[in-house]
Amino acid sequence: MRIRRALTGIALGGALALGASAAPAQAADPYVIYGTYSNYAQCEDVGSTGEFHGRWISWMCPRVSGGYQLWVQYR
Repeated sequence: MRIRRALTGIALGGALALGASAAPAQAADPYVIYGTYSNYAQCEDVGSTGEFHGRWISWMCPRVSGGYQLWVQYR
């Protein structure tokens, strides 16, 4: 999962770099906050379970004060 998130970040960075010279494309759906968890394992468990069941197509758990926020990208 970590590798896929890293590759997604790299692909997004490349798309942003090319965006200035390329024709306008439809923007990807933005991430929204789903919840905040006290530790990474809880956040990761909810994120991966939701992805597995098709609730969202992508997720991430950045660290914030008070724990980890689960950000999800819906279909």
